[in-house]
Amino acid sequence: MKKSRLARSPMKRGTKRMRGKSAKREGFDRDTYRPFKAAYVAAHPRCEISVASICTASVVDLHHLFTQARSGGCLPCKVDPENVAATCRACHNYVEGNRAWGLAAGWLRRQSATHDAGHP
Repeated sequence: MKKSRLARSPMKRGTKRMRGKSAKREGFDRDTYRPFKAAYVAAHPRCEISVASICTASVVDLHHLFTQARSGGCLPCKVDPENVAATCRACHNYVEGNRAWGLAAGWLRRQSATHDAGHP
């Protein structure tokens, strides 16, 4: 059976791009999150997750135990030291790609009543 060829048009130049961050979110990232991340990484120079055989040990990311989706977009959760772990890229990718393992190991948390009660 012969497949029909679909007509495809090239992407037009000047098409709208995805919407960027809001001014509020950009201001929060600039004024609060980036300084917090720099200070946290300086205080925790080695990977806190340390998945055997893949860890590179040098910290480049902050892993959020409550992700933005799980915390309902709660901005204070991004700068809560109880909600973050300093990680290397390999371990961060492993936890994000293996959610069942991350939940079992405690590197991911489900949204709970204790989280909801602590934030507006």
